[in-house]
Amino acid sequence: MRPIRLMFVALLTTLLGVGTGAFALRGPDPAPPAASRVEAIAVLRAWDQRRAAAWASGDPEAVSALYVAGSAAGRADRTFLAAYAPARSASTGWPCRCLPSTSSPAPPTGWCCG
Repeated sequence: MRPIRLMFVALLTTLLGVGTGAFALRGPDPAPPAASRVEAIAVLRAWDQRRAAAWASGDPEAVSALYVAGSAAGRADRTFLAAYAPARSASTGWPCRCLPSTSSPAPPTGWCCG
């Protein structure tokens, strides 16, 4: 290998290594502001209410609409609903109950729901 190419490869390797190391050492991203966490919880609750309504009505299309096309979780949820349908017909008349949840700040790593 010619010396100029060898020098170029060594320089490129060094720059990539230093750049990657500096990026890794910068640490985790700071926690999002409290307002965005509250908004995220509201979005999750709305999604969960839509999912509960879809399950209560036994509507596989409504369940599918909650997920991104091709989602493995959506496919599993729809399959589970289809398997649940026969049992659902045997247990009609039972009240569907959504329990309230409260959110309290936890350590900077996340939230506790309980």
